This record gives sequence, C-alpha cells and structure tokens, in this order.
Amino acid sequence: MKQRTYKAETAEELSAALSGIAASGEYREASGVLVRILTDLLSQDEASEVLQKVKAALPRAKTVGLSVVEYRDPKAGKKNIRLSVMTFSRSDVEVREYGPEENLAALGAKIKAELDARPEIKGVEVYHGGSTVGIEAFLAAASEGHENIPFFGAEMQTTDFAKYDRRACRNFFKEMAEGAIGELFLIGDTVRELGLTLVFYLGDDLHIKADAVFGWKTLGRELVVTETEDDFVVARINDMPATEIYHKYLQVLPDEYFLFNICEFPLVLKQGDRLLPRVPPMHDEQRRLYFTGRLKKGDRLRLTYGNSSDIFFNTWEASETMRLFGPEYVHLIPCANRGLFLKEQAHYETDMYARFVKEPIVFGGSAELYRFEGYGGVLNSTLIAVGVREGEAKVAPPTGCPLQAASSQAHFVPLADRLAAFVDVAAQELADET
Repeated sequence: MKQRTYKAETAEELSAALSGIAASGEYREASGVLVRILTDLLSQDEASEVLQKVKAALPRAKTVGLSVVEYRDPKAGKKNIRLSVMTFSRSDVEVREYGPEENLAALGAKIKAELDARPEIKGVEVYHGGSTVGIEAFLAAASEGHENIPFFGAEMQTTDFAKYDRRACRNFFKEMAEGAIGELFLIGDTVRELGLTLVFYLGDDLHIKADAVFGWKTLGRELVVTETEDDFVVARINDMPATEIYHKYLQVLPDEYFLFNICEFPLVLKQGDRLLPRVPPMHDEQRRLYFTGRLKKGDRLRLTYGNSSDIFFNTWEASETMRLFGPEYVHLIPCANRGLFLKEQAHYETDMYARFVKEPIVFGGSAELYRFEGYGGVLNSTLIAVGVREGEAKVAPPTGCPLQAASSQAHFVPLADRLAAFVDVAAQELADET
C-alpha cells in the first residue's frame, strides 16, 4: 500500500500530476486506487471540471473529496487542488453517493445489514452535508453490532439551522459558507452541495485504526439541560436561559463575538466513560443555543478548559499508539476550533504523525464524524486520526516529540496556559483534601 500527495495551482500542473500518476507502476499494478480531491477556493463548477479530468486520466480510480474548510481571507489565498492517491496491493474501496432526501436512519439500518454479511469491510469513511441530527442517527444505526468497525469523516455543513435563521443573532456556519471559506461541497462520483458520500474499505488483510483525540478537562459542576425546543436547540440549562451559563462562569455575553469567546471552553456530554464535545455555532436573541448534534432534556453537560501543553500531550500519546500500529497511511481530520485555540502552534499536531508517515493527509469540515467502539456522533474540537495498513505492522522507530526543542527554550507562556495550569493544580489540591 502506498500514499502520495500532489498539489496543483494551474491546469498544466494538474495535467502533469495526473499523467505522472497514470504512468506509475503503483497505479497500474494496484488492486485498488482511491484518489482524494481536496479543493481550496474553487467553485462547485470548477471542482466538477477537475473531477472529470481525474476520471478521464485515471479510469481505475475511485474518487472522493471535499472543499477545504479553512478560516482565512479568501483573497489572501490561491486556488489550488491537492490529490491524495492511495494505491492498495491486495485491498480495495467502494464509493457510494446518496442524495439529501435520503432517510439516513433507514440507510444506517441497511448498511448494518450489509456489514453483517460482508466481513471484508474494515472501515467506512463518511462525508455529509445536511442534518447533523440525521447523520448521528445514521452513525448509530449503521454501527450497531459492529462497534469494531470505525466510521470516520467530516460534516461539511448543517441544514438544521436554516429554519431558524430569521431569529439568529449570528450563524457562524452560514457566515463561513458565504465568504470566509468559499463554496462548500462534497466530491464522490459527482460534486454536490448536500448529501452523503461513503467510502467502504475492503480487504481480508486490511487494518484500520481510528482515534478521536480531545484533550480538554472538565471543570465545575454538572449542568442539566432543563428545556429544549428541537433535537438540537437548547432553551434553558439549570433553569436559566442557555447562554447565561457562559455569562455566569466566563462573563461572556451573547454578542457578535460569542462563539470566539466560548470556543476555548467546549461543553461536553458524557457518553459511557468518554466525553462528547459540543460547541454551539449559533445563538439567538432569546438566548437559546443551537448545536451540531442531538441534545435532549435531562442531558448533563459540563464545561471544559484546556491549555496547549495538555492538549499537545494528549495528541502525543495518541500519535505514539498510532506509531505502534504501524500505518502505511495516516489521515488527520482536525476541528478548526483546535486551530483557533492552538494558533501558530497547531502544526505540531500534524508534525507528531509526520514522524512515521511521510505525507499524512490533513483536512476537515465544519464538524467531525466518528463512531467506534460505541462512542461518537457529530463531534467538535476533536482531532480524528486514522491509520491504515495492509498486512503486518512495520513499526517506525521512536523519535522525540517535535515540541521538545521548542518547549525547552525560554519562551513566553500565554496567560490562558498559566491560568489553566493554576486551575489544574488547585483543583487537584482540593480533591486531595476532601
């Protein structure tokens, strides 16, 4: 199994990349080929032209992809395309598309039945644009009885909020789609704004490891959802208007900077012995919160806090377990919120995986999709790390942490990290005394 990445900013560069792939022995001799098409600042029509060129040049390849979600001024970037090519020695993939009208819960039940009959399916990659409540229902139904098969991917955009736009103070996802990152779409056999694309990984000797890496810590008392208006709209928490929780504990007002002021403190819902992160990208004048994922009356939430040191350490431990898995390919799906939090140091998370895989492919959407070992749904503030290999593990030798050299030098410690370290120690001392 091999993975290679190509980047093109012009039609000529794209043609040269496709010619090189088509002529390579890896492509011609592969048992299966998957080409990921990642477009940056391209329109949906332009992406469709790229897809047709890929299909014409690489008829043996299956295709999947999406428009890159990146927070920056579109005028500051150049249109570009990345092609990530996976070639298998004795495995294969199947790619399927479903329209936005698909009943996702019913489809999940069908996929579950298929998994019952096809033990060669080792993992399912998922890209979606539509109802986040619906895609959570799909993930739960499809994975039932197959908790050992990882489902992983990204949510490009949610349609759940559309009917409430008229009363929203600020819909962050809508703003992103209208200007911050350009058009959002999915790529499979076609290019579409909404719908579902699935990639089935097939092979008797194929192995997949998928991790959901968080890193924030809980703080304070449990908060009870006491009133909801929809599957994803929370009106009151602890019998207070929902946004008041952030004002009470963080002195954050529900104004135009609301999301930026709360994104460092994700709410979490306990799922088994793990935490399911929830960050509301929309609120309204009645101080309701809108979430990408289901919340119901009686759910118990907690605020979390983090500092970069703890988050990086958590990622380092996850990267070490991935190294021992011996992947030949690594795919990272980071939440944009991690980039907002870690700022210029965010690249260290990728660097930790690049120690043992030359070209990890990195891209995400507006939220992370994950279901494995009974945990998951639509996640926020999470790094999804997926490793794939054929055959026995070939474990790369251990190396030092990429952060080690930087952290050993004298440097300014951000106030947020100092406060988080203080809270850590103080909370532990209080726990030791009780």
